[in-house]
Amino acid sequence: GMPLEREMMMQITETDIDLKEASRILDGLIKDGEFRKMFLTKIRELVKQSQN
Repeated sequence: GMPLEREMMMQITETDIDLKEASRILDGLIKDGEFRKMFLTKIRELVKQSQN
């Protein structure tokens, strides 16, 4: 996909999220653009919080 998406996946792999579960969730969300946008935004927030 796009660089931003790859970056998000890199961020996810650095956390304790189960990768198979995360992949399954993302696969489902890809079909729903709005929900996917919300999901990526939430991931960004979580990443920012974990870096603080």
